[in-house]
Amino acid sequence: MRTMFDAIAVGNLPPGAAVYAGYDDGAWPDAAAILARFHAPVVRVTVNPNDDEGDMLDVESGDATPTDAPGWVRRRRAAGHAGPLVYMSASLWATVRQAFSARGVPEPGYLVAAYDGVAEIPPGAIGKQYAGTIPPGYDISVVVDYLPGIDPAPQPEEDAAMKWALHKDDAGTGIWLLIPGPTGYKKQGVANPADLAALKALGAVTSSFSQSTVDAMPTVRGPA
Repeated sequence: MRTMFDAIAVGNLPPGAAVYAGYDDGAWPDAAAILARFHAPVVRVTVNPNDDEGDMLDVESGDATPTDAPGWVRRRRAAGHAGPLVYMSASLWATVRQAFSARGVPEPGYLVAAYDGVAEIPPGAIGKQYAGTIPPGYDISVVVDYLPGIDPAPQPEEDAAMKWALHKDDAGTGIWLLIPGPTGYKKQGVANPADLAALKALGAVTSSFSQSTVDAMPTVRGPA
């Protein structure tokens, strides 16, 4: 769980949050300025349900309505966004959820506003805005540790042994260790039975590559 700050003016925001939120349209478009100032993930909030921008639709009086939300979420998904969000008050949450059910659109992540001072994410939501209008004028939320489409994509843990593969050469010239790298696989011969056993113990898997694919791989060292 992480802390998120949002405000209608970047100057109202203090440092220290793991995530920030700001508007990318409407009367206070400050998302770009927030990113430039804090260099942290920024949830881009849109008030216009007819556009195809932003990360989170603002459903409240004067902005989007509950029935606007399914169409906006569907457009953002179609555009490739991995996790569009919808913001609304706790009192509107059930109405918004019903709108998605009625349209047959899978529900998005929800940021629920309930200014009760309790920093807990309710079941079924990705976050909760629990405090508002903190001087000089910002709100505080708690959100989940990862927001698809907003946070940088998580990188797999480096575990080279699990990525390595062993290929038995069709020509009978020995066993190749296939080593992944940034430009593709390279192959290296494995002649020592002890090395082969050690690689298997470390988790090297059996290759599923064709012989022609392995033949085309650059050679680090041929089988001895």
